[in-house]
Amino acid sequence: MLRLHPRQRLQKRPKRIRRRRDLCPCPAAFTHVVEPIGRRTSKGETTCLDCGEVFHNTTSRKRCTCPHCGAKLRIEQTRKLRFEQHAYAAFITACDGLQVIRIFMVDYYAKIGQEELLRLYLQRDGRNFEHYWPSIRIAARNAYTVKDASLWCDYLDMLRELGKDLHSPKYVCPANLREEHDCYMVKRNRLRAERRKAEQEAFILKCEEAYQQAKARFFGLTFHDGKIRIHVLESVREFFDEGEAMHHCVYSNGYYRKDDSLILSATIDGKRIETVEVSLSQLAVVQSRGVCNKNTSYHARIIDLVNRNMSLIQQRIAA
Repeated sequence: MLRLHPRQRLQKRPKRIRRRRDLCPCPAAFTHVVEPIGRRTSKGETTCLDCGEVFHNTTSRKRCTCPHCGAKLRIEQTRKLRFEQHAYAAFITACDGLQVIRIFMVDYYAKIGQEELLRLYLQRDGRNFEHYWPSIRIAARNAYTVKDASLWCDYLDMLRELGKDLHSPKYVCPANLREEHDCYMVKRNRLRAERRKAEQEAFILKCEEAYQQAKARFFGLTFHDGKIRIHVLESVREFFDEGEAMHHCVYSNGYYRKDDSLILSATIDGKRIETVEVSLSQLAVVQSRGVCNKNTSYHARIIDLVNRNMSLIQQRIAA
């Protein structure tokens, strides 16, 4: 068989285009050429050969719309189970400055009553198979049997996050998958904790300057009644420590950003008892919370102590 090879530059351009795969597959060759058929029995049971659903249709019309998929069906009343269509489809398009005529041969086969071979359910955030393919090939090459695929994929995810070589049988084919999984889970959690801590420190430093400018006039303000000592939180770091120790949202809800709020900490012998919020516009206690937002036995005494010294806060506002 004689094969002609392109010799001129213009003749070689289509070959380059084909190699680059600039011309994508054409699904319109099926949708424009294959005619959707509805196979109807003598009892009116109509099967849509586009989606496979069955519905009832006793009209004498030759066309109808599938109530399930919306396909425009040509009705065939017959007892046959197999349907075939053969056609050619031609499309004209342009690519890389050339007009391209694409011709497809379309063969369509359908059979009534065929069950699906596989039904696969995927979540939107489902794993990407391509991420695991190199490791799967390594495992197959080393005759490694994966008994728990879900655990193995989790293990590979942790290795990837820790920067390990997923092309190495040393990591991909562990002798004891469960043991290695648990070991690297501890390392991964430790790494994440370090990252969160670094991000937390960076965020605190970012917010510190704004808080210092907004509340610096109140720093150093302290009052006590001989047992209870109440002082102003003087940094965003103190907000973080207060929230961690008291298990409430004084830090996570960003009270250091609230212009009208002054946050104070009530302590006894250095131990935190309650956290107090004062409204600067109303000069009144908004709330006072102990551990896990519960009131302590000193609750009323703390609020009374703050109210008796509210004039000191007012003086700082006027200063």
